[in-house]
Amino acid sequence: RYGGETELLFLVEPDEAHVRAYLDAIDQGEPIVFAATIDKHVAAGVLHEWLRMLPDSLIPSKYFFRVVALDPCDLDAVHAMCAALPMMNKIVLSRLCRFLGRVSEYGVGYDDDRCLLALVLRFRPIVLRPADDKRASDDDLDTAARLVWSLITLHDEIFDDDDSAPLLAWELDDDVAMPGEVGGDDDDNGGGGGGGG
Repeated sequence: RYGGETELLFLVEPDEAHVRAYLDAIDQGEPIVFAATIDKHVAAGVLHEWLRMLPDSLIPSKYFFRVVALDPCDLDAVHAMCAALPMMNKIVLSRLCRFLGRVSEYGVGYDDDRCLLALVLRFRPIVLRPADDKRASDDDLDTAARLVWSLITLHDEIFDDDDSAPLLAWELDDDVAMPGEVGGDDDDNGGGGGGGG
């Protein structure tokens, strides 16, 4: 809960040795507690590295090409996609994006948009990336970044506190088309999960 008002959080390189010490403790199953006096950039570095080392992005990578087929400005479609995520993914994504919105307001030395853009580019692979065996175009990666921008700036309009919210026409299922998709079968684009063709 600390650090939201720290200048350039996630954009200043933390003390690598301190970050590594915390990550090693996590790897060994030891609980870690950040004191209120900790260097906030170290705490941010631990959070970023831990998220970066997760085996998959918060929006599962097998859906990358289906998600980037959406219009990031279509709030109904983005809301539906987020509502259909696995519960833990949705909770972490929501809290992360809400926090990044707070962080972006304290980008001293940046204007708000530049600070937010830097955060978007830093966290885009954590939020959404293609599977390791798939290649994404620059346009796809740009769309993914614009989606992250929307998730941060329009957080309260996209995420529901009510976990029973309707899924608005689709679920993250390999055979169900997303809003805005022409059809449900997008395996030709390299996405859609499931087995090979």
